[in-house]
Amino acid sequence: MTRHRTAGGERRGGFEARESLRAAEIAARMVGRIEAWAGGIIVAGGAILCTVWASGAWRTCCWVVAALALLSAVIESVLVIPVAVRNFRVEIVPGGVLVYRGAVFRSVDHIPGSKITLVRRQAGPLLQHLCVAKCVLFTPAREVSLLPMSDMDVERLMQLGADDV
Repeated sequence: MTRHRTAGGERRGGFEARESLRAAEIAARMVGRIEAWAGGIIVAGGAILCTVWASGAWRTCCWVVAALALLSAVIESVLVIPVAVRNFRVEIVPGGVLVYRGAVFRSVDHIPGSKITLVRRQAGPLLQHLCVAKCVLFTPAREVSLLPMSDMDVERLMQLGADDV
């Protein structure tokens, strides 16, 4: 796919981009790492609790599962999350929205503007403290969750729910 710089933005494959939005990198990495560690700790905690009732070889298996869960959390937070955040980009184009994402398997999603039925802004206490929000785009077929972005970028995307692109 060719890339061309124009006065109006970047053009890829015939689409002229009006705006290119990125994830709020520090906040997105922090939230991703918290989610990775929370999942690892929950699985490890469950495996450790199983050692109370297990005996012999099963007890060893429970400890191995706990160690693998924590190792998985480390690998995800150190290697996968930073690459995924760096590769994430949203472009608002005349035909809709292009979402570039992926750490290992990269993908490009095109969401037609005429199909976007609702744009939801999600911000819990941690995201509000970091002045960022997650955005979810709803279409009749599916919902597309985006990484945490700045409030201004989320507001631009929320205008898509009210306006036709």
